[in-house]
Amino acid sequence: FNDPKGSDVTLKVTKDVQNSTCASLQNDQRQTLWICYAHKMVLSQHSATFRDIFRSGGENSSEFDVKVNDFDAFRVLLKYFYNCNPDVLWGGHSGSSGTSSMIKNDDATAHLLCNVIILLERYQIIPSVTFAAVQKAISLINPTTLLSLFSAAVSVCNLELGMSCYSYTVENFTTLLLAFDKLQLNRLIETTESFLAYFLMKQDNLQRLQFHEP
Repeated sequence: FNDPKGSDVTLKVTKDVQNSTCASLQNDQRQTLWICYAHKMVLSQHSATFRDIFRSGGENSSEFDVKVNDFDAFRVLLKYFYNCNPDVLWGGHSGSSGTSSMIKNDDATAHLLCNVIILLERYQIIPSVTFAAVQKAISLINPTTLLSLFSAAVSVCNLELGMSCYSYTVENFTTLLLAFDKLQLNRLIETTESFLAYFLMKQDNLQRLQFHEP
């Protein structure tokens, strides 16, 4: 992985400053984060999006620009492509004994997972990988991680993670009222409203399908 010898594709990873809400990033001209050497076969095997990118670029194309919002999330995603160990998706790495060393800080892990889950959707990774990441995210829900995980769930329309965050909000609302400031509470309310709107739409579509079944 990331060895120029034998690789047949070079990814020029840059920061997606256009979609960034951070003014300092938008004004930063040093956008190139990483030059990564990879293999088309490996990336195409795991990602339908990469497969389409390589096809549209032509067989002789070997350099591609990739824009990311979070570099660490993209890096661990590529690592997963090569070792197929889901632990790397939330900050773990396999040692020589095959065991996994994990980030001890749940907040850091949750932050990484939020961006990983978004990338899993963007690059059309197989559902079982998303399922594993979502299960890990659910286990990390607490007052500190709730807002970021809930927002990620709404962003990719992941019903399971969204429902877990919503249930946690309802069950711990008094605690959250005391722990959150006004800005956090407003964000929680907006995220909850967005999730409920999506949930009700899904329920309505399901009822319509059932109604039209012969």
